[in-house]
Amino acid sequence: MNDLKRRSLVLGLSLLLLVVAGCGGGSGPGGPNGSDPGVAQNLVVTQTLPVNQQEVLPDLSDPGLEGVIRVFFSEIVASNTIIDPTNTFNYLTSDVNILNSAMERMEGVATLTGANRTLVFQPSGALPNGQYTVTCTRDVKNFQGGALNQGVSDYRSSFTVGTDIYAPVLRNTFPASNQKSVPRNSNIILTFNETLNRSTVSTSTITVVDGSANPAVTISGTLTTDLDAFEVTFTPDAGTQMPPNATIVVTINGGAGGLADAVGNPYEGDPNTPGVYQFQFETVKEPPPPNNPLTIDTVNFDALILAADTSNIYSISEASYLNNTLDLTLWGTNNPVANSKSRIGSPGEIIFDPRFGSLDGHTYAYVIDRDSRSVTVVGTRDSKVVWRWRDLPDPRGLAIAPNGITLYVSNFASDSVSFIDTGSINVGNSLADDRLKSLSAQKNRTDVAVGRGPIGAAHAPDASLLFVGNSIENTCTLINTATAKVTTSFAIGTSPQDVAATFNFPGIGRFAFITCLGGGNDNKGSVSLYWNVPNGLQATVTGFENPAECIYDRGASAWIANSGGNQSKQLTLAFAGGGFAATILPTINASVTVGASPTGITMESFYPFFGAATRTIITACRGASELVFLDNSQPSRPTFSLSIPAVRTVASYYDQ
Repeated sequence: MNDLKRRSLVLGLSLLLLVVAGCGGGSGPGGPNGSDPGVAQNLVVTQTLPVNQQEVLPDLSDPGLEGVIRVFFSEIVASNTIIDPTNTFNYLTSDVNILNSAMERMEGVATLTGANRTLVFQPSGALPNGQYTVTCTRDVKNFQGGALNQGVSDYRSSFTVGTDIYAPVLRNTFPASNQKSVPRNSNIILTFNETLNRSTVSTSTITVVDGSANPAVTISGTLTTDLDAFEVTFTPDAGTQMPPNATIVVTINGGAGGLADAVGNPYEGDPNTPGVYQFQFETVKEPPPPNNPLTIDTVNFDALILAADTSNIYSISEASYLNNTLDLTLWGTNNPVANSKSRIGSPGEIIFDPRFGSLDGHTYAYVIDRDSRSVTVVGTRDSKVVWRWRDLPDPRGLAIAPNGITLYVSNFASDSVSFIDTGSINVGNSLADDRLKSLSAQKNRTDVAVGRGPIGAAHAPDASLLFVGNSIENTCTLINTATAKVTTSFAIGTSPQDVAATFNFPGIGRFAFITCLGGGNDNKGSVSLYWNVPNGLQATVTGFENPAECIYDRGASAWIANSGGNQSKQLTLAFAGGGFAATILPTINASVTVGASPTGITMESFYPFFGAATRTIITACRGASELVFLDNSQPSRPTFSLSIPAVRTVASYYDQ
């Protein structure tokens, strides 16, 4: 896919925040985007020419237009958020969209004038009669990095060549059509290409019902429009929300007496059902009654669990199976079984080598030892120490390539990450390998400089990308592991601790969750969210209590241990739409009380290598001295625990 097509694919990507406050096109200086009391920031759009809802002559030949489209900003803008010189189609970034009535990007030439305060767009060729839309996303920035409308909302405006006889067009819906597992309290958002007549927005023109009930039941809620009525939001009543296990049907009624634009053109609906458009989505599944048995998808094999306290590492296995599942109601008696323990020193992060040995199906685990500032190699067959790499400068975090051939160690003291060639060692027999003796020596490893105080690291599961959180300077470094080169570095929250990287979601992109412990004015911490849109959009998600370790569940969620509280929380990304209209909504959709001061978290592994069927989340609660097990797919179910004094970290892997 070439660059131009890629930009077209992600055109208009934006982060849809939990509180949506839209800002539409202004009619002049000090217009709605500049005067909205709910948007207190410096960078706003003060005017567009043509103005919102203006009817213009062909080729923009009206007096004062001079054949071009202009967008005036209140401050000097960062040119790289407006102009993309490599995009010779129209020289605009994906953060500025000038679209024709078919919602296609218009060809032309874009320039910044007036000391970089005015965008001038010269269309290529004549403009046929029709409706045109101008959007500046909230990712446009001023020269100091401040976001348009403080990052709260996009700017939108529309005009018509000729008389406005054009029906409003529905550009995007949230949730997307046929989306599953939508939170019960989620807003429903309808985004149009122009200003609507607010008087036509009502519960008779837009209906929301539980279509899985017979007869259908109306969902109680409130309809609101944004500042310039480009967007309609349905907010379910907080007390009742939407029902679980339900198919929610949203219907938009246009035609005579129905939804219409500001000049009275009725919404046309679906071509197959004139005047009506309908879409549906499914809400989250309700768990079964809590007295039902809790099971883990492990087929006929064990999941090996390694847990560590302040000086030992424990090997734990699961033993009781019935019909290919493990009944966790048996836990606390003879299951799970702590097989052995080995002295490490002061164990830190644990990670498994994903390869299996040919002799007995076992592998290696790599464990940080904070006391000796080393990485310990442990054989999983008997959980015995095989080797210690002591020649690394204060190792703190671990990541491993999906194929297991490279181990990545973040070195806190040297502001670097070491690449260790684990592919050259044998796994499985838990015997010392001669190659182990030399691999971490500086002459046999590659060190890549990152930010100050690196700790957490994660390798993308499907690409040559390594994320490293730098705890002293509060940044994240992204490394191309194929070339061992840093590609970018970006600011995140305070004191990053751990990273979880996702797969690439087609048409949307890839993400990374970065837990930030907090400190100073940020006393509760947060989770920074990386999204590989063209401008590298990041966001900060709050609602945590000093988040420590996190684990990606191989879907669209990460589980996070909240060391300053007593809960494990699931942060889920809901996707709406695709292409230029793609949006995401990060939501904490599960908060499970597990025990005091949870510091470590992992998933029970499912063959092959963390499959999607993994269901059990295991949290190390240091304050409660317990490993706590919960069902990933049914987080409201009861939890089960295993006592390990002062346990502080845990890892799991499929094991034969």
